[in-house]
Amino acid sequence: MTILFVSDKFPPEPTTVGNIVMNDARELQKRGFSVHVFTAVNDRALAGESVMQGIGVTRAYVPLYKGIKRSYLPLVDGAGAKEFRARLARIQPHVVHFHPVVLRLPVTLFKHAKHSGARVFLTLHDMMMFHYGKLIEYIDPNSIELPASFDYHVSSLQQLLRYPRLFIPFRRSIIRHYLKYPEKIVTVSNELAQALMQNGIPVTDTIHNGIGIESWKITDDAAYEFKKKFALENKKVILFVGRMSPFKGVKQLLVALHLIRNQVPNVRLVIVGAKEGYVQKMLEQARTDGLAEQVVATGRLDGDELRAAYASANVLASPSSCFDSFPTVNLEAFASSKPVIATCFGGSKEVVEDGVSGYIVNPYDTQKLAACLEELLLDAKKAEAFGKAGYERVLNGFTLEAHVQQLIDLYQQAPDN
Repeated sequence: MTILFVSDKFPPEPTTVGNIVMNDARELQKRGFSVHVFTAVNDRALAGESVMQGIGVTRAYVPLYKGIKRSYLPLVDGAGAKEFRARLARIQPHVVHFHPVVLRLPVTLFKHAKHSGARVFLTLHDMMMFHYGKLIEYIDPNSIELPASFDYHVSSLQQLLRYPRLFIPFRRSIIRHYLKYPEKIVTVSNELAQALMQNGIPVTDTIHNGIGIESWKITDDAAYEFKKKFALENKKVILFVGRMSPFKGVKQLLVALHLIRNQVPNVRLVIVGAKEGYVQKMLEQARTDGLAEQVVATGRLDGDELRAAYASANVLASPSSCFDSFPTVNLEAFASSKPVIATCFGGSKEVVEDGVSGYIVNPYDTQKLAACLEELLLDAKKAEAFGKAGYERVLNGFTLEAHVQQLIDLYQQAPDN
């Protein structure tokens, strides 16, 4: 069986979805499938065909549109369509599996894939089929409750008021028209499925992301060298990993850090991510709050250094203040046997068991966030027990192998009539 993955972004560009596609492609390749990737780049010099770890990759040049042009991009049969049709003709895939495309590639590609005779599948990781950014409309920053369910519906008026320079009234309708071409529309969490369906996007299945547990093992020496490099010896480490933005909860983390620094004087908040933009703003905030010594920014890490960062941590914090579909950092922490304090907004609660492998918190409840951090930093036995529970949780339900088997089962199901 020949499989073509299609995604807006792909390595070496550092994106979570791109890494998920790469891991899926490699695992399917190990199992004897012929796997190819079609993606987009904003730099013409990077366009073309190449082979990456045995996987054929086509990169189509797509200009970096801004403003209203960005909104029209997913609606018209332009950027990348010619190259995509040529790729379909060359490899004649049995399956075309799309991941997010509306930021660089158009939804019209669904139609081309279907007309090629391939079976077409779509996995959605975010809200961009009906939204223009982060889903926050349903969140009340003044409430610290933990509701059992949420009303995710976003009206056209809300979108217009928040994104006046991007809003197109008929955008959702056109996107929904092209969503008739994928045979199955899959989401990465049940909570994301609810949010999409409440906004008119049909969903057929949920397949959670998985992780290759063995690849997250690291030696004690490597962890020690990481601690030495960033002066973390004998420190209690709160780890934050990801592309930082105002919606990732770091502002709330700084408030919580201020609340616990007297009780945990050797605490350090380690931020793993590119040292630019919002990271610099948060570092300035830390200095203003008298927390400069307690905050360590490592810059972007990958490979063994990233694994060593997890191994050096006491707890991972992922307190996003927006809808976070299914943060892979939770899986990475559990694969490293570390407890997690995760947001109540999104799909984290589908992997993090509150009071068993970590805690689910409302990030705006900074008192609760601080109390959970303090408890896991000071109670080593509980932190270890939570970390072991998280490891077992991933081992028994969220491995890369199990994830890919679900994809294979999806591909091999009889087509719907």
